[in-house]
Amino acid sequence: MSAAVCRHSLRIGSRTLASLPIAASGQTRWLSSTPSRAKAVIYFHPGGSPELKKILRDINEYVILPEYLTEEQRKKIYRVKYKKELERDPITIEIDGKKREFRYRDMVRDKPSVKKGVPQAVSYMRSRQDFSQNLFPLLEGCYSVAKVKPADPAVFTKIIRLAGKAGATGAVLECIYKAKQTKFYLRTHEMVNELFYQLQRGAWESGWDRERTEKGLRRINKVLDLLEADQDHHRPLPDAGPIAYPFYRDPQFLAARLHLRAALALRPREAKEHKEVKEHDEAKDQDVLTAEEEAELVAKYAREIVRLWPKGFGLLDCRPDQVYKLNHGMKYLLFRPTFVWTAAPIASAFRMAQQVLTKDGKHAELVLALKDMAFQVEEELRAALPRSRRSERAMSVYKALFPDAQLPEPSSS
Repeated sequence: MSAAVCRHSLRIGSRTLASLPIAASGQTRWLSSTPSRAKAVIYFHPGGSPELKKILRDINEYVILPEYLTEEQRKKIYRVKYKKELERDPITIEIDGKKREFRYRDMVRDKPSVKKGVPQAVSYMRSRQDFSQNLFPLLEGCYSVAKVKPADPAVFTKIIRLAGKAGATGAVLECIYKAKQTKFYLRTHEMVNELFYQLQRGAWESGWDRERTEKGLRRINKVLDLLEADQDHHRPLPDAGPIAYPFYRDPQFLAARLHLRAALALRPREAKEHKEVKEHDEAKDQDVLTAEEEAELVAKYAREIVRLWPKGFGLLDCRPDQVYKLNHGMKYLLFRPTFVWTAAPIASAFRMAQQVLTKDGKHAELVLALKDMAFQVEEELRAALPRSRRSERAMSVYKALFPDAQLPEPSSS
């Protein structure tokens, strides 16, 4: 283990609406309040906990709906001198076929803070349904219709984590694919890292069920394509430091694709299963590969990472020291439990790919490179594990991917 690797390893240390309109996830209709201005009509689903329903009602009533008024009308409802007049004769407009009345409201007392309200609303979303029905309209309503400044990337990272915990990563992907409306742009390394973790998690938690693994792989490929196609929006913030790679070519993220592809190659289809998939191939929109074709894809993905990964280095030493001092850089990886659940899938990807290509027998040099990279990352993991034993997430990932590994004793320091 190099001195540089050792050095980094040691550092890892109100008024409410009576009811809310219901619409399926992602559906919006368009209202033109003036000939020159069109806004999407936002729908929230009235299900979920009482706390979620209340905060969504408040955001809808006091943040989103006033945006359908003219500028002059909006000013009027916030001016106390019109309070009595508006009680007698409220401003009334029709939004998507439903009449809405606007009376006086206090800008400070009544209008909720979107900066606090969005993360609070997300924290009340507990089920997949909560996320799939309400996340997209919440973000679109606040950040596109009401034009509030988008949340800090840390909030979006939290959304990815909580949605993943609820089994609703698909709702997050919808927001990312339609980021022009939701402003859910991938702007920090930590956001992308959390997303790729969630996209892989279902595969190993299912015991590498082929359908779950293929689904994760399709999503990973789609996100990588998006990161490459829209680098103007999905890119590191200016204060992220010299991260060294664009997101779509970052070996840390490319390892997620290698991981699931290698997992599939190690679990070839049975003949009967292969026949059944072929019969339904068009509906599933997936390619049916032979074992040799799968091995060649593993080799292709592994070769791309080997070209980018500095020889003899672990994960942390792939970057300049400077990025580990910046919150929007990669400082997050120095928290040992985070390093463990990030690095364990990478080491697993290298080991799985090594198994596939050893069996294939055509890529001896590539196998040696993967073996060395896996060793370097595993050395870092061994340094980080003692102070990660109390982290449920870190240990569940490590045990799932390395069930036979001997765990070190917890560190008290």
